[in-house]
Amino acid sequence: MSKESSTGKKLTIKVDKEEKLTIDGTEKKIENLEADFFERLVDKALADEVDFVLESKGIVGNFFQTIQSGTAADSELRKLYEQTLADSKTTDEADSKSSEAQESEPVSEANLESETEVESAPEAEEF
Repeated sequence: MSKESSTGKKLTIKVDKEEKLTIDGTEKKIENLEADFFERLVDKALADEVDFVLESKGIVGNFFQTIQSGTAADSELRKLYEQTLADSKTTDEADSKSSEAQESEPVSEANLESETEVESAPEAEEF
């Protein structure tokens, strides 16, 4: 799933009774759509950023109906998507707190010695 999918603007997918596909008001041929479009479509649908207007029960209409139902609020995919977002947010917050704690830790001689072990140089032998 692409992070760039969330633009705030809803995408409108319409399949009319004659199986004519329009995307945001522009007529498209399904065979001309690329895999990248479908990946972004699923990402946006999972984020509730797609309005589906499906007037047809034909092949094209059923195809987009499958995407709509597969990304609906009660779908398994949506549940996994939301869990992944929640897990990612929790991990990011934990990483952020860990970084803040390390940055705010006072520097002491003991901390420096444990972080950078200094090997002592061998003493020169006297002849």
